[in-house]
Amino acid sequence: MKKDNLSKKDETMIFAISATLMLYVDRIYSMASVNKDDAVIYVNDEDVVEFALRIHMKEVLTEFEYYKSAYGTGKEKYEYINITELLKRVMFFHDLYVKDMLIRNIESGRSFDDYSVLDWDVDINR
Repeated sequence: MKKDNLSKKDETMIFAISATLMLYVDRIYSMASVNKDDAVIYVNDEDVVEFALRIHMKEVLTEFEYYKSAYGTGKEKYEYINITELLKRVMFFHDLYVKDMLIRNIESGRSFDDYSVLDWDVDINR
């Protein structure tokens, strides 16, 4: 689907999913910098992951204007976010891509470079 064909609601949901997962991934890598084993256990526990994602969703929704200006296009609208659908989608993407990526990167010792940019090994060709 081309970006031009996305509705404003779809664009807003994509933004909310991206921002939520960004916060979650950042938190996991912060945990891994202290204790890699705990971070891997955390990522594998579905109940803990859902709880963490709910917290990050709440952060995005509570500070919507900040995240919209920092990471969005500026066209996102809070009222377009369906919270139930957002949780389903972030859990779906976590299970499909993010979980494996995090575990692979943590276990291989990937970390931040000199510019605080994470050296991600993202393999989304499934």
